[in-house]
Formats: sequence, C-alpha cells, structure tokens
Amino acid sequence: MQMALIAGRQMTSKRINSLIRLAIPLALFIIFLFTINGAIYFHLIRSPWNIGDWLINYQGGFVRRGLLGEGMLRLAHMLEVNPGAIVVVLQCSIYAVFLFFAWLLLRIQTTLIPHLPLLLSPFIFLFHVFDRVGGYRKEIILFSIMAYLVWLARRPNKHIFEYIFYGVMLGYPLLILSHEMLAVWLPYLLVIFLYTLRLTAKRMVILLGLVSLSGLAFVMSMSASGNAHISALIDQSLQPFGYSDPYGAVAFLAIDGHKALISTWTTAKDGAYFIYYPQAIVLCLLAFIPVRKSLAKVLATPWAKPLLMVSLIGTILISLVGIDWGRFIYASFVPLFLLTLLVDSRPAATSYSAKTIGLSILALIVYASCWYLPYATNAFPYRWPFS
Repeated sequence: MQMALIAGRQMTSKRINSLIRLAIPLALFIIFLFTINGAIYFHLIRSPWNIGDWLINYQGGFVRRGLLGEGMLRLAHMLEVNPGAIVVVLQCSIYAVFLFFAWLLLRIQTTLIPHLPLLLSPFIFLFHVFDRVGGYRKEIILFSIMAYLVWLARRPNKHIFEYIFYGVMLGYPLLILSHEMLAVWLPYLLVIFLYTLRLTAKRMVILLGLVSLSGLAFVMSMSASGNAHISALIDQSLQPFGYSDPYGAVAFLAIDGHKALISTWTTAKDGAYFIYYPQAIVLCLLAFIPVRKSLAKVLATPWAKPLLMVSLIGTILISLVGIDWGRFIYASFVPLFLLTLLVDSRPAATSYSAKTIGLSILALIVYASCWYLPYATNAFPYRWPFS
C-alpha cells in the first residue's frame, strides 16, 4: 500500500505538468485575443502613444525613432490605408511571434512547475492585459527576437543559430533607428550568444563589428533627438489619419532633456514612484526564486553579468527622463524570463503531497491576483483579487 501511495504521488507530479502543458497554449491564445482587441482599440481611438509612437517618421527630416514609421507611412500611401491599421497588424504579428516561441520553449522544458509563478505573474504575458496603455510599444520587438533566438539556441544545430544571430545583429541598427531605447537592452541578445557558443577570437571580432554598428545607430539617433519644428512637421503628416496630438509621442520629440528630467521628477514624486516601484520590483523578483538556478547558470557565462549591468545602468538612465517606470521594469524582466528558458528546468521533487499542492495553489492565486505592474503615473501596485 505504501508503494502504491508513493506511485500515486509521483503520478500527481506528472499530472500537474500535464495540466500545465494543456493550459498554457489555451491561456496564451486567450491573451493573444486580448492583445488583438487592445491593438484595435488603440487604433480606433487614435492613441498618440500606443500607435502614434510607431508612426514617428522622417517627414520633418532625420529624427530618432523615425525609420519604422517612415516605412509604414510610405506603405500606407501605396496601399491607400490608414497607417494605424498597418501598426495594428505589425503589433499583433510581433506579439504572436513572442507568444508562439515562448510556448515552444516552455513545451521543451522537462518540468514547468518552477515557471508557474512567472507564467501567472502580471508582468510577463499579462502586463499589457492588466495595464494595456503600457503595452504595444517597441520593446515587444526585442521580446519576439529574443524568444526566437533562445529557441534557436536550444536547437541542436548551432551553426544555424550563429548565422541567424549575426543576421539579427546586422539588422539591429535599423531597430535602434526606430527606437533608441532598444540599444539599452541589446546586451541581453549578446548573453544568449555567449551562453550558446564558445567565444573565439573570430567570433569576438565579428561581434565587436556588429555591436559597433548598433553603437553608431544609437549615436545617430541621439544626435537627432528632435525639436519643435520637426515635431510639428511630423504631426502635420499624421493629421489626415487622425493621429495629430499635442501631448503624444510625436510632441515628446520637442521636449529637451532638462524638461523631461523635471517632468519625470514631478511625476515620480506625485505618483509615489520611490515608494511603490521598489515594492513592485521585489514582487517581480519573487517569481524568479524557483528558477534562480537556471538564471544563475546563464549569468555564470563569462561577460554575462557585466553585460546585464550595462543594460541595468542604461535602464536607470532612461528612467531619469521617462515616466514609464513600470514599462522599463517590464522590459527588463521579460528578457530575464527568456534567459531562464536557455536552461532545461529539472523537477525539484518527483512527488508532491496534497498539502504542498494545496498551499502552492493558494500562494499562486494570491500572488497572481493581488497586484499588477502599473506602467506609469500612479505606482500603487496592489489591487483586490481578480478585480
């Protein structure tokens, strides 16, 4: 009877993983439906940030963040459609790539139990569902690229990974010209490469050359930060499509660093940023405890910690001139989650008692339902369960 009881508990462990594997694709599909709904909503209301930021263009001359928007504006003229509709399709496609490859990575994990807190947390897959104004921004491009590269890194053919990685790095300057902040999170991509392949002299030379191109793109972007005249011309180009707004992403190009610093300080003080965002960061970090060994293995890679420190410093610097602190936290933790998927998780135990399962479920419900990660303005992260 004792052997039968042990076997039953072992089956319970397997059953938990089986249930998780069945639930995840359904949950991600539902999240994707919410994603489509949100993207369409922002297009219908002509959101000057969630859509307008993607439509910054070169109609007023070369300016940071303008490359992608210029391309979409020209495509919209060719197709005779509203460029906002193209943004919606692009956003949904990017989210689809991220969710799809994240699922492929989760599917090949030996056990998914350690990842449950992250999967149910409000700052990985659900950030743009709970506070959708903070979602649909250009960092999702990084998420989709990272998910794809991590999946390639887990494949047996490392040559394919290496060549595609070089291709991504070759094109990354174009992304930086579409949003300079993507340069801040470039180190995450390098960590994937360094963990997957041994760093030879040849590979180091190639990487330095490719990173230099991204550095040049960043310098070009920051040297053309924008002004009131350029902002007005871009705004004028978007007026026929309903995306003209004096307080949107286009208008933000006219604000210099000093004004942005003052605005951020005022918003942070009024929104209790210094009180509540540290608490939100701690809540985020709690979800990484079960996968800490996987993350530690990745960070043990030579140069991994210095690279992530560069990214952290860059994130802190942009937080000085941007009020979207919750978004910046989100954009830092999602890549960390993807890095944990470079390592195959092993079950901590082969069996779980009914008491352990019950307490774990209760803890997960409380953790997943009593807080969220606000993107900006009001940093208070707590909420009533399921509200």
